[in-house]
Amino acid sequence: MKKLALYTFLTLFVIGLGVGSWVYHSLYASNTLHEEPATIYITSTADFESVLDQLRPLLQNEAGFAFIAKKRKYPKNIKPGKYVIPVAASNMDLISQLRGGLQETISVTYNNVHTVADVCSKVAPQLELDSVSLYKAIFDADFLNEKGLTADNVKMILLPNTYDFYWSVSPEKFRDRLFSEYQRFWNAHRLEAAESHNLTPLQVHTLASIVVRETARREEMATVAGLYLNRLDRNIKLQSDPTVIYAIAQQQGADPKIRRVLYKDLEIDSPYNTYKNAGLPPAPISIPDGKAIDAVLHAEKHNYIFMCADPDRPGFHSFAKNEMQHAANKRKYVNWLQKQNITR
Repeated sequence: MKKLALYTFLTLFVIGLGVGSWVYHSLYASNTLHEEPATIYITSTADFESVLDQLRPLLQNEAGFAFIAKKRKYPKNIKPGKYVIPVAASNMDLISQLRGGLQETISVTYNNVHTVADVCSKVAPQLELDSVSLYKAIFDADFLNEKGLTADNVKMILLPNTYDFYWSVSPEKFRDRLFSEYQRFWNAHRLEAAESHNLTPLQVHTLASIVVRETARREEMATVAGLYLNRLDRNIKLQSDPTVIYAIAQQQGADPKIRRVLYKDLEIDSPYNTYKNAGLPPAPISIPDGKAIDAVLHAEKHNYIFMCADPDRPGFHSFAKNEMQHAANKRKYVNWLQKQNITR
């Protein structure tokens, strides 16, 4: 009887060790094969099988992972996102990470954009959202009304920069975050600088949008901004070619790719035509970044009121304080256009 009891005890002990070992390995032992952290993307519509498909190449024991995942009800708690799977992760590590939605952020960058569509097309490939849904969210009527924006001036909240987002961010949360960043950008210092020029934030964005379409040279932006501020202060029409091109684009429904503005273009009937209308246009004609806006806020003080592209320095301009100087600069540029056979 004692021998039977001892045999039974030893048998149960061995079984217990086996079960304990299996439980330990299933829960806490490393179950990944990769030597470097691996990244997976779980979509908002993903099910457990699609998650398993991505993890399969990384797992030593797929069955063990699936068993523990179902025990912890992960298939009913799948959270979308970008996940970086660490080296030597156990099933408990993996499931705790995935079930808890412990995803990585993505640095989303966009610049050199002029329209809302430009922003959407650059952002969408970096995130799960699509460009159409983001475009609709930005122009959502309830959002615009709530924030005191319009379809024309909403561009000013889309400040080009690099932002950290979760890959699975919704279009609405992306849009709301940009609005928050816009509010943060307009701190007391910038508001005071705008007021010193008798400009509102919208007007600063509008002027900066003209500046960036006039020149791509950072070192020239403050000079161009100062020129337009001089014109505003002296009640001289801005006479900015980019505003005319924007007005044409609005009528045609597309960017006309104009390199040379003609005299007939100056007669276009549009509130954005600064050859016909005094002051600033009603809204930005492009999407300036923070540096361009700061160039307006801290514009160079000078007496220039005219500017013309300088053919001797591509991308730069010649500035003038009077019509005589400007006429000489303009004649030089027009001669260059004719030699290059640029008619439009």
